[in-house]
Amino acid sequence: MKKQISLFCIVISLIVGCQDEYEKFEDLGDSKRKNKDYEGAIIEYTNAIKSNPEISDLYNKRGMAKDSKMDFQGAIDDYTNALDVAKSFRQERNRREYYYFNRGTSRYIISDYANAIKDLTESIWYDSDDYEKFYYRALCKAALTDYQGAIDDFTKSIDEDARHSDSYLERGMIYYKLNQKDKACSDWSKAGELGEAKAYDKIKEFCNKVP
Repeated sequence: MKKQISLFCIVISLIVGCQDEYEKFEDLGDSKRKNKDYEGAIIEYTNAIKSNPEISDLYNKRGMAKDSKMDFQGAIDDYTNALDVAKSFRQERNRREYYYFNRGTSRYIISDYANAIKDLTESIWYDSDDYEKFYYRALCKAALTDYQGAIDDFTKSIDEDARHSDSYLERGMIYYKLNQKDKACSDWSKAGELGEAKAYDKIKEFCNKVP
């Protein structure tokens, strides 16, 4: 009986030790990422993952550090790992929302628009109250010339945050492409009111012309 208790205590102490160790590396990674030492943060998150590879958010954080270094494919790989770990160990479903969003925005940056749309749609499924999700999905749809889909998503973005000037600016661009000049100029005017300087350039170039 005493041997069993001793063995149990050893196992528990090893588990706790591993938890403490990965948290130590994670904290160091968080601190370095905050101070924009992204390479250092990646090293610390990697150490944390080696210590405990079953924590999905460690991969997500390392992915964010890679994003900041403009290693977008490396970031995408880490967000994929985060999703795989979260699913395998049935970790909090709400965390997957962020992993899909992060992977979607990275895929947008590297022009993988179709897969970015899939990720952003998954993220919206978990929480549809975030204007950024609709904004980035709209950008992807616009890049794929799905202009009506882009307009719909820019509108949803505005519905969630009526002060998001970029949504007005970009929706105006789509309206202009579709020869809906009045709507385009109205959107650019609103974007300008919200502080988007580029909007006034668009108004000057496209809206103030004398026929």
